[in-house]
Amino acid sequence: VLIVYAHPEPKSFNGALKDIAIQTLKEEGHEIKVSDLYAMNFNPVAQKDDFEELSDETFFKYAKEQKHNYLNDTLNPIIKSEFEKLLWADFIIFQFPLWWFSVPAILKGWFDKVLLFSGVYGGEYGRYDKARLTNKIAMISTTTGSPKGSYTPHGYSGDIYEQILFHINHGMLYFTGITPLEPFI
Repeated sequence: VLIVYAHPEPKSFNGALKDIAIQTLKEEGHEIKVSDLYAMNFNPVAQKDDFEELSDETFFKYAKEQKHNYLNDTLNPIIKSEFEKLLWADFIIFQFPLWWFSVPAILKGWFDKVLLFSGVYGGEYGRYDKARLTNKIAMISTTTGSPKGSYTPHGYSGDIYEQILFHINHGMLYFTGITPLEPFI
């Protein structure tokens, strides 16, 4: 199990949920790896420094450089390590607070950098059920600062399942082949 954890405070409720997940999963005999993005000081900004070499020095296109560096094994070591953890895992838990109806920027950057074009989708891989990660399942575990009723179909924040988390479950997870489970909120 890979837990991708995105909260700046280890003593937070999110931190407690991560710790309980680790303890419970270990007790059940699972092997666990954790990517604590804040502890790692993970840089979420997609930039040229993410690559050891550029295929085109005159015009920077992130997806093109992902493909080039993936195929030539010249990815930034941090991104390569996270990518290898992703390929290793059967089950991924994304633990984060819901900020501005989405994931924290540090986690969005993880998605941008680790879900590699050509390594996960595109190139020899397609999208959705043709993408590389079709043998994986994932679950969003998130906390909110609003009461439960605000995230219902008629709540003032909208339906958390169909509106708020859809872009993550469908546009990030299922897009790359991962089967999303029902979120833990």
